Amino acid sequence: MAPVPPVIEAPCPSCNKGAACRFGTGSLFRCGDCDLIFLSPQPDDAELAALYGEGYYHSWGDVGAADGYWPLKRALYTSLIQRVELPPAGARILDVGCATGACLEVATEQGWEAHGVDVNPYAVRVAAQRVPTAHLHQGTLEAAGLTPASFHLIILSDVLEHSRTPWALLKTVTSLLVPGGQAVIVTPNIGSWSATFLGRVWPHFKREHLTLFGYSGLRRAIESSGMELVGIAPMPKAMTVAYAAHQLASYPLPGATQLVKAAARLLPHRMREWIINIHMGEMIAITRRVG
Repeated sequence: MAPVPPVIEAPCPSCNKGAACRFGTGSLFRCGDCDLIFLSPQPDDAELAALYGEGYYHSWGDVGAADGYWPLKRALYTSLIQRVELPPAGARILDVGCATGACLEVATEQGWEAHGVDVNPYAVRVAAQRVPTAHLHQGTLEAAGLTPASFHLIILSDVLEHSRTPWALLKTVTSLLVPGGQAVIVTPNIGSWSATFLGRVWPHFKREHLTLFGYSGLRRAIESSGMELVGIAPMPKAMTVAYAAHQLASYPLPGATQLVKAAARLLPHRMREWIINIHMGEMIAITRRVG
């Protein structure tokens, strides 16, 4: 008879219901009610603040340069925007977790009024330099004091997994959208083939990734927030060998780190900078505010 997974009686940090069973090994648990997978115990605010310092961007390469990671980020956000019904010129666009401003730059070029929120003071300073016309807020989305029902498109790329309470975050997003406004969510898919194949060395098992979703859990969270799910699919990331080498130096992956570092040394510069799309276990959800 298979052993019964241990259960923690603390409520889910997102839906506040039910008990949760251990998910695999380590410190991950799955909520029996909303299907959220969460880290327990979680790092406290002081540890997270230390993680999200200026050094958090070192794995991106040279964040002060216009080359390197910047074309990759622009390619990512251009791809995201192409998946939605484009708002008219002058529409208000919000990037939650705007980092150093790549999405804001793409939105501005589309003729939209770009707004960004990020908890990292360094990232907000860099974004302000790169996109001086953007409206920036340093801190959490909930504390930004943004006008309800005022945004036509909200983007959350690699954000939801950093939230202690992603259901509450999505409800805040819904409140900020105009009726019929859209949100684009990119987040790791714990049900992806890469998560299954790589197991404990999956790159998205990070200390700062507090909550994780599969397709079903993300659908429940979206629908509970007052949005409808328009579509959900695997999401590839734009990558180069040079960028991958930077990433794997910060987040080593046995075998792959050595292979990519060798390729970065041996390939001609032109080939190291070719942009290719690689599936790393993330999914994209397109949503719309009901009404």
